[in-house]
Amino acid sequence: MAFKVMRKSKLVDVGEVQHACCERKLHEKLSKGSYINKLLASFQTPWALFLILEYAPCGDLFQAMNYHGLPSQRDAALYAAQVALALKYIHFCNYVYRDLKPENILLKADGSAQLADFGMAKLLKDGERTYTICGTAQYMSPEVLLHRGCYFEADLWAMGIFIYELTCGDTPFSTANGTRQDMYRKLMNHVPETMTFTRQFDRRATSIIKGLLQNDETKRLGSGKNFDQLFMHPWFDDIDVQAVVDGTIVQTLKPRKRNVVNDPQLQQQLQKNDFPWEKGNLVEDEETLNLFKDF
Repeated sequence: MAFKVMRKSKLVDVGEVQHACCERKLHEKLSKGSYINKLLASFQTPWALFLILEYAPCGDLFQAMNYHGLPSQRDAALYAAQVALALKYIHFCNYVYRDLKPENILLKADGSAQLADFGMAKLLKDGERTYTICGTAQYMSPEVLLHRGCYFEADLWAMGIFIYELTCGDTPFSTANGTRQDMYRKLMNHVPETMTFTRQFDRRATSIIKGLLQNDETKRLGSGKNFDQLFMHPWFDDIDVQAVVDGTIVQTLKPRKRNVVNDPQLQQQLQKNDFPWEKGNLVEDEETLNLFKDF
């Protein structure tokens, strides 16, 4: 198991109490879906909130790609299919995820994917859009950046960026000098039909990426929660999608397991006597304490 510890005093200081309580309820609801990191339990003490999560011993996909290199096309299709099934369930529950990226995809011991971190997810009523600009810049859809609000199809755009990154290790709108302004400018001038690709992309990869990176969200592959249309694309021909649904097929790559005991970042935190499980400041204000009753 993995413990996520949120100190109450810190949540109050940054104004994230309601956000943390909503995330717990959302994660509990979404834990029933396939390829989603499971919330096993939750509790609170007078000092902190605790989420008990399913432990993913192989870290996240970003770490795995840095260590092992890019996945094979078959493994890339498997990762994409597993993530798409997770998104399918999230959309079925009427949430838009809004933060798809390799860092938020955890890896189980067998190498299969688990979508995690639902802090950006948003419940949408029929026809409702969300206008908050959030998520990771390289994965944001045009409608988000143009303040037009986003719907479920924003996750399909992010899926196109994800498949692109699985294939070549970069995102399509990154620039040589790396400034965010140039990246946004390139995105705003994006025309799917004129996209250029390196030799790493075969015809099927270019087709699915163009189908997902449509500026018009209604024209994106799988729009309208039609994930079957996405899975019917030839890019998934090398895998048995039904076997992915059943959980009977996994990646060829068996990623290394993380040694969290010797994790350098954790060690630096401990050397500063910053122990996340210590009590910290006690929240005593009655009005503030009432905020945590919904956790």
